[in-house]
Amino acid sequence: MKAMTFGATSSPCMAQFVKDKNAEEHYHILPKAAKAIIEKHYVDDYSDSVETEEAVKLILEVIEIHGKAGFSICNWISNSQNTKRYKTFVAVRVGEITEITDASNWHWVSGEDNVADESTRELFLANESRWLIGPEFLTFPKNHWPKETDEPLEEMELEMKRETILTTTITHSYLPSLDRFSKYRRLIRATAWMLRFINNCRKRKVSTNLEYSEVEKAEEMYIKYVQNECFHQEIADLQNKRTISKSSRIYTLTSLLDDKGILKIGGRLEQAKDPTHFQKHPAILDQKDRFTKLLIEHYHINFNHQGQELIMNELRQKFWISEMRSAVRKCKTECSFCRKMRVQPQVPEMGSYLKADYKVPQDPSLLQGWAILVQW
Repeated sequence: MKAMTFGATSSPCMAQFVKDKNAEEHYHILPKAAKAIIEKHYVDDYSDSVETEEAVKLILEVIEIHGKAGFSICNWISNSQNTKRYKTFVAVRVGEITEITDASNWHWVSGEDNVADESTRELFLANESRWLIGPEFLTFPKNHWPKETDEPLEEMELEMKRETILTTTITHSYLPSLDRFSKYRRLIRATAWMLRFINNCRKRKVSTNLEYSEVEKAEEMYIKYVQNECFHQEIADLQNKRTISKSSRIYTLTSLLDDKGILKIGGRLEQAKDPTHFQKHPAILDQKDRFTKLLIEHYHINFNHQGQELIMNELRQKFWISEMRSAVRKCKTECSFCRKMRVQPQVPEMGSYLKADYKVPQDPSLLQGWAILVQW
């Protein structure tokens, strides 16, 4: 067999055998390169790690051994610090140049004397083209060749890798994850117990049952956390005393920040005495957030799965939820208990008469007696 077809099932095995066989035949001449080919080379992929000076020599020996069998290495990639900054295509070329050559082999040429650009022009094959005869300074003595200037060269930004920096702002990262809880009450009480533990570590120890203030604080912390996730731009505008953007979902509302940093709705009930603070200024929540879904489900269960108008009225005493009606309706639709209560019993189909109870109707005249009076 003198030629091998690529794509066949046996092609990788045959290529591996020929590669190893060729390396074994040249093991006595170039032992390091042959060993590297046998142990660190699979089909057409070769990966090795050595010092920079040894790498240059090793790659040349590997190329020489492969050349004996008709294999040719086209490209390789180096992890040299000089090539890491560049894009892959440029890094491959720079890696090849820096590893197989030395800086002393190169001479500086100005852009005007560089003939590499001649190949991109229409007349580069003309007899007087510098692409064929070379630059003019080559005809001069070496001491008259162009010399590098002391001006710093600007690196081409197009050839450099673009570095991306991602920044993330995490607020209240110590709060338990919402995905770990399926009930609103359990979420708030677990957070309150966590805050109790933190308070016990810092100050006096309290071993009694949870107090209302601790539960309220846990709820306020989650409200602030959810608002920072859903309305961070609006909160930033209010903190900097700017007008909320017209594209915001709460642009039409009179929004404000209270002394605790909670985003709430203003209104005309500021001077009212009977309503509570939350009734005057309900907290704003996003109906798509998981915290809001747990909250609506909590109210729905606590008020015995009543209609959506009652649930909405109770929620409005403390919260303003975007698209509240659709959120409450969705909660009621997904409630398993409500689905069971909405089910209507199926009316059974009436069965047929038994054979013993069924009689074929007859002519009524056949079942009656006749009395005839004859007068003489």
